Amino acid sequence: MKKSGFTLIECILALLITSMVAMLIGLFLHSFQKNDHQTIDESAQWYLFLRELESPTHQFQLMSCSDHRLMLNSPISVKYYQLNGKSTHLYLSLQENGGGYLPLLDRVKDFHAQQISDRQVELKVETLSGHKYDNIVIFNKFMGENNE
Repeated sequence: MKKSGFTLIECILALLITSMVAMLIGLFLHSFQKNDHQTIDESAQWYLFLRELESPTHQFQLMSCSDHRLMLNSPISVKYYQLNGKSTHLYLSLQENGGGYLPLLDRVKDFHAQQISDRQVELKVETLSGHKYDNIVIFNKFMGENNE
């Protein structure tokens, strides 16, 4: 007499294949969500970077601009700063009193600055993930060494 049905080995094999497919789908969804969050984080970081440069707290004045570096002055703190890129970060470095730095933007592949006028600079950044950002930053007018 022949009985129809699945053997124990066939059932275990079916469960194993189903669990592997479910695990692969989960990994795919996780990587998709992580990539989406990274794009949102980069965009938010870019806008925070721009906000810091145009902040009324510092009232940065543009002293000079080269392709990969900005020299800024803050009449509020009476200090000089340099914005430049090192490795994969953009830093705002204090140029006196022992230095110090503030990381403003992470995961940077390329950074360019181009002076448009005595107060305006176009900043272009490409991130390691390939996203490109650019904006024109408006600084306060540099009044020289003695701001009064």
